[in-house]
Amino acid sequence: MRPTIRKGYGTNVVVTRNQDIRQLIVNARAEGRLRMDDLAVEKAVQSQDAGLRHRKHGIVDRLKFETEAARWVPNKRVAPSVQIKLKFEKEKQWLRVQMRDLSHESFREARERADINIYIKRMTPVYSKYKKLGIPLKSRLKSKLKGIILRALKVVGYQRT
Repeated sequence: MRPTIRKGYGTNVVVTRNQDIRQLIVNARAEGRLRMDDLAVEKAVQSQDAGLRHRKHGIVDRLKFETEAARWVPNKRVAPSVQIKLKFEKEKQWLRVQMRDLSHESFREARERADINIYIKRMTPVYSKYKKLGIPLKSRLKSKLKGIILRALKVVGYQRT
């Protein structure tokens, strides 16, 4: 079962292994308190692919970064990667490590000062760089050009309908 998908927001999947929990979900759906759609197993697997890749394949790279930084790492079924295949993937995994560390520091500071903007301001540059890694150059250029054109049209008074 899954909630209704809004394009670009991903798919949340609920898997139940406990009959009592499953019955709670079934009852809530029947009573209209919970809105979920049924999902074929193949679609569920496909929807979770990125997260699985991150955990299964990216872990070797992140273990390597942690080991090189002389940080403690738990015992895993895989060893730190000796050779990272693609520069793109190496950078992506490195940014994930940076975001993890920065998010803890930034959130702690934002909470101490009661100002969420501290967190947002510190996280935005790293997150923006991370997001760009997943977008092909052609798409980034197209988006940038569209923004330039729209701003130029706004300056000359063009109204979008």
